Amino acid sequence: MNPRKLLDIVGSYVVSQVIYRAILFGTIHFFTVVGCGSKFDKDSILVVADKSSSDVIEEFIDDLSGKVKLKVCDDPSKCVEDGMINIIVEKLDCKECYQITEKNGNFVVKGGFPAGIIYGLTHFLELAGFRFPHPFYSIIPQKIDSLKEKVSQINSKIFEPIVEQRGLQLHILHPIEALFSLWIPSPEGEKEAFKIINWIARQRGNYIQLTALDNIKKDEEYLRWKEHMKKILDYAHRIGVKVGVKFQIFSISSFQRAYLVNEKQDLEKILSLPFDAVNISFGEFTGTTPDEFIQKVNEVYEWVKSFNKDIDVYATIHVGNFENLWVEYKGEKLLYYFLIKYVNEDIVPWVHTVMFYNLFDDAGGAYNHEDFSLHREFLFERIKQGKKVNYFPETAYWVAFDNSVPLYLPIYIVSRWIDIKNITEKGKLYSHVIFSSGWEWGYWLFDYSSLRFSWSVPVTWTEPLSELFPDWGKDIIKRLGEIQYDYLIRKRLTPYVAGEDFYVHLGCQSKVFFSQPCRLTFEELIKMPESQKQEFMKKVLEPIANMEKEIETLLENFPSYVNSDPLILELRDGLDITYLRVKFMRNLYEAIFLYSYGKEFSEKIDTAIMVLNKADEVVKRRSKNFFYPRPRLLIENIENPTIYQFGYLKQPHNLCFWKRELAQAKLAMGLSSENIPNCID
Repeated sequence: MNPRKLLDIVGSYVVSQVIYRAILFGTIHFFTVVGCGSKFDKDSILVVADKSSSDVIEEFIDDLSGKVKLKVCDDPSKCVEDGMINIIVEKLDCKECYQITEKNGNFVVKGGFPAGIIYGLTHFLELAGFRFPHPFYSIIPQKIDSLKEKVSQINSKIFEPIVEQRGLQLHILHPIEALFSLWIPSPEGEKEAFKIINWIARQRGNYIQLTALDNIKKDEEYLRWKEHMKKILDYAHRIGVKVGVKFQIFSISSFQRAYLVNEKQDLEKILSLPFDAVNISFGEFTGTTPDEFIQKVNEVYEWVKSFNKDIDVYATIHVGNFENLWVEYKGEKLLYYFLIKYVNEDIVPWVHTVMFYNLFDDAGGAYNHEDFSLHREFLFERIKQGKKVNYFPETAYWVAFDNSVPLYLPIYIVSRWIDIKNITEKGKLYSHVIFSSGWEWGYWLFDYSSLRFSWSVPVTWTEPLSELFPDWGKDIIKRLGEIQYDYLIRKRLTPYVAGEDFYVHLGCQSKVFFSQPCRLTFEELIKMPESQKQEFMKKVLEPIANMEKEIETLLENFPSYVNSDPLILELRDGLDITYLRVKFMRNLYEAIFLYSYGKEFSEKIDTAIMVLNKADEVVKRRSKNFFYPRPRLLIENIENPTIYQFGYLKQPHNLCFWKRELAQAKLAMGLSSENIPNCID
């Protein structure tokens, strides 16, 4: 063949691959195959690996803007580049462990394949100044300083996880980012899904769980979904991340569009794909008889195993301290969900808690629980017996509670650290998977921290913050978390900063089924006897005013200059909106309090309206700086497979709960008869 013609063919192939990778990952990365002696930028990192490791590494570093480059050699130690930061990759005979050493001026990352190598490379990149705070935002250093001293501090140390299974349940029954990335097929979603998987692995996570939706029971949607999901599963498996799928049994408890399994054939669509685990869910608020529960769970277990004998099977122990959920079985009175202890012993129980509450403190009345001691004792008993058990807390509840208001709540990090620290001191925890429901408004930080706690429990809960924020920023988040722990958990002020939509309000009024802690309504405060009003003032109005002042002090200490760092900008917006929310609710309740005594209250209402307008400025500013690349999906009405036909940030973007509360206050004082927004559509 003519040499020029051959060169044209090779050149066309290279160009096509660059374009392909740019389309697939949203960035261009130059990849060198074999051949020693290629020249690179001195501030770049060169990863040298053999062919068996290269495919995993190539895709994993592809979103790092060419700062990290890969070279494939049969003998990596012989293909380092003079003057470069060289990382030689070698395998270790372990599952997920890794080791970083320095040898002859080069660095060596040894790890179990593939996960240990991925974790070791990530750790090395973090030593070099890289940071991976958000699935859609990474910090890539322009200049890489000397690494020899940093590596010497960990030289030859073997890093291993304290918890075997670590990950996130991406709760796509809610219209969060992951719904549009991992469940709904699209070219954009595929790129985003790979970024999410990479991000979880970079936090040393090894498991993702998806809550299946019933839209895939339609054949046309199923075929598109199956093709999309197969690519996601293949990629996750290549880098050592397992993927599970959660479905529901018992239609009586199904209030969302969860994938419902009634018969064996219902599993066929899901289990035709190589999922690593299934999680059986039972819904919430209602249940069936103990005998039917146990028989059905065991039957579903057998169905699952008939499709894949090697698949793991889990089952969720939910919360809900309601009279109808207490049952008797074999002479024992127990909460319905704890019937799990009587099913097939190979089913691993997942012990769930909700919101920012933890296993060791007051639960504020969430789902009618004063605390979650029942769940704690069950989990501890499993650990004592040496049996597998999962702990399954939350970093966002959504609905009308936290990021849906919006509120910035580092109390989530505090509680997740309290949990994992105390649990692991009791013994070996098999699994720690976080219920995740959205990442904007700083909620990525709660997942980021919780995932890292699963790998290694730090001495303080603020340790992950040091990796991402300057000292003053870390101090602000630390103090805000402490304030929230004091006022929201210990003093039970949560209902007075959370929101209420129509259904949450209805549940609280019915006293039959409710989820979020309930607050005193404006009408109830007006009608309250004098002694109770004074108690309300001491237990609610005075503490919430003190909370407001303490948060205001944090704002005063925030530097007047705010650079363009996206994490700092988000922190400022989160602090602003949380302060404004507390101030807004204080003024509304103080207005009602004054009205109940026949005193002048208009100034309080005027202040609440002024605060509402300022809050609107903050949420509009934040929406222009979301990390998710398709922000419109998060804040607008959007057709999707969940029961919520809008993005998960629509209500906070419009401040619907705030407007609802203002309208309720005006109605209670006879100032207006306008319709009350329901905030459910």
